[in-house]
This record gives sequence, structure tokens and C-alpha cells, in this order.
Amino acid sequence: MHYQFDIGDVTSDAEKKAVFFIAQGDGKKVLCSVSWEILRAHFSDGEDEEADPVWCNPFWWYVNNQHVFTQKAQEFINIGRFEEDGSIVLDLQDVYQVKESENDDPNIPRIAPQELPFDGLTPVSMCLADISAWYRYMVPRIEQFVSDIPDAREKLLMAWRLKREIRRAGAAAIIETCYTEEFYRTFPFRTLDAMLEMARTERPDATAEAVALLSLVSLTPKEKCAYPGTCDGTVKHWIDGEATYLADEVV
Repeated sequence: MHYQFDIGDVTSDAEKKAVFFIAQGDGKKVLCSVSWEILRAHFSDGEDEEADPVWCNPFWWYVNNQHVFTQKAQEFINIGRFEEDGSIVLDLQDVYQVKESENDDPNIPRIAPQELPFDGLTPVSMCLADISAWYRYMVPRIEQFVSDIPDAREKLLMAWRLKREIRRAGAAAIIETCYTEEFYRTFPFRTLDAMLEMARTERPDATAEAVALLSLVSLTPKEKCAYPGTCDGTVKHWIDGEATYLADEVV
């Protein structure tokens, strides 16, 4: 049987340090939950919680990855894996899985390689420091790629699709494939609906699509310094088609 999960039923409980959500079907309700600890360690966006309390909190970590939790809860309900009180509690091993891309939407079509406005990377060919340099170079360029699209919603949609392809290309190029999941979590990706909802919450006085687009093409502090190439924390930059250090940054 298929159960429905309404975002309006999602609550973040500070006392129990868990996010609760409800599965509804056939006149029944099943209380489901996942702990803050799991959300913070494996599904957060990596921003500073104190500096950005609106976006960086367990509720949004859940929302950004809702498909993972509801799919797993649905699976456990169907096989009857309940707690003694009849609820569903998701453990780390239940939800921590290698995903091709977090927050992907199968209803939004992929972009064919020949239609991309940039050259991709050779699969399984680069180290994380080099791929990170390429990613940091590519993400801000998305705004240029969509600059000629007049409709704000269509512009945001195309920007989202381009960023999805950039993340996939980066993940596919990793030589150490065991770090694929870590790469996706280090360079997070929100669903369109989650981005727009956050934009309306953060900037109710502005156009949601414009605010969401700015967020999409911006790098978080964690992304800017991810995977340094030296022990002192110096990161590489993508210059003239290759990852390198800036001369004045290398000690």
C-alpha cells in the first residue's frame, strides 16, 4: 500500500532532538522519525548553524532530503518493521546510502551531453582537490549560461538542471570512488521546491526565483575551502583548463 507524506506534518523536536513526520494511508497514521544527529552528520548543507539559523537547521536538512526518508519509511511500513510503539525510527544504516545525486528529481529531464554549454570531465580521472577546483569554477558560471532566458522560473529551472549535471560530472570523475557520497554531501544540492520555500522565508520582500538563483550559483564557506591540496589548507583553482595553485597562496 502507498502512504502519503505531507510536509505540513513535519516537526522538529528540540527536546527529543529528532524530526518527526507522518505517513498516512488507508485511514491510518504512522509516526516516523530521524534523529538530528544523523541529519547533521550526513544530510546537512555544511553551513554555519549560528550564522544562518533559518536555512541551517534539522527541519530543512530533512526537507532537502525528504525523498530518502519517506521512501525508507514506506519500505519499512510495507514489510512491517515497526518499533514496539508502532512507530518507524530510521537509523543511520537505513538512510546513509550512496546516491547518484541527492535531491534529484526524476521528473525534470537530464541535459544531453552534446547540449551542455561546457566540456565535461573524463570519468574516473581526477583527484578530489582537482575536481573541487573545477566545481568552484563552474558553479558561479551557471548564471552566465542562463543569462539570456527571460522568464525567471525557466531561468531557475535551467540553472538547477545545469548544476545537477556539474555535480554528476564531478562525482563521476573521482578516482577514489569510495568518496562519491562524501563529495555529494560536501557540495550539497536542494530541490527546486525547497529552494523556493527557503527564498520566500528568508526574503519575503524579494522575488523567490531571483533569491533562489543567487543561492544556487553561490558557494558556501565550506565549499570554498573543500578538499585542500596542501596540508596548510590551500585549495586549488581552475585556470586555463586545469587545477593549480595561485602563486601568492602557496607558502
